[in-house]
Amino acid sequence: MSEGRRINMTEEYISELKELGLALKYARRNAGFSIRKLSSECGVMPYQICGIENGDIGTTIHTLHRIFKALGTTMRKAYENLEMEEECV
Repeated sequence: MSEGRRINMTEEYISELKELGLALKYARRNAGFSIRKLSSECGVMPYQICGIENGDIGTTIHTLHRIFKALGTTMRKAYENLEMEEECV
C-alpha cells in the first residue's frame, strides 16, 4: 500500500469520527442531556463521551449502542437527523 493511500484512509477515518461525534452531540442536545446526565444514564465516562463528540477517540459499537439507547434513539436516526439539520443550515 502506498504512503498516499494510508494518509487518505487516515483522513477518511478522522472525518468519519468527527461526523459520528457531531451526530452524537446533536442527538444529546436534542434529547436535553448534559454530558454528565448521559454518562450516568448509559454508564460511559464523561471524558469518553466528550472525546467521541469531539471526534478525538473511537469506541466500540456496543458502547455506541448504549449511548444512543440512553438518548432514546439509534445511530441511524442520529445520522439522519444530523443530515436534515445540515440541509437546513
